[in-house]
Amino acid sequence: FFSAGTESPLLVRGEAGASFGPDRQSFRLGGPDRVRGVSRRGPGSHVGRFALGRLEWNPLLRYTRARGGGGIFPSVVVKAIYGAVFTDAAYGWERGRDLESFGAGDIRHSVGAGLRLPSFILERFPITFAFDVSKRTDASDWNVFLYIGSFFFPEIIILENRGGGKIKH
Repeated sequence: FFSAGTESPLLVRGEAGASFGPDRQSFRLGGPDRVRGVSRRGPGSHVGRFALGRLEWNPLLRYTRARGGGGIFPSVVVKAIYGAVFTDAAYGWERGRDLESFGAGDIRHSVGAGLRLPSFILERFPITFAFDVSKRTDASDWNVFLYIGSFFFPEIIILENRGGGKIKH
């Protein structure tokens, strides 16, 4: 995290992975915790080796002390509303020789925007509600994500809309 103004963090994340041996693991390239404009399923979405980078700016839009819940639902306090502008990129490959033919067109890249609502359940347990709209730079479909988790690492995906009106839970 880097400060990009008063309460407007710039988040930078990098990851890489490789799996070797007879029972190699497959790494996923797409989804809200990877490249947000790339499907978690489908051709080329799982690879044996990968490198990934994410850049996200979260400008503070408004402070708030909105309360929700009551009755059988726990009390939830929304601290603030942040915007999100981001870009994600990843490259996946299977064998070392695949890198010899590597080109810029092989990179999975997406851009998007969203909202972040850092909140507290029962005024003690931090949680972030997030909503993102993203687009792969080489495709025309827009993707929608609604998820709950920590500020930069979503944990529970509530809704993933992969364009064309199809909703996946």
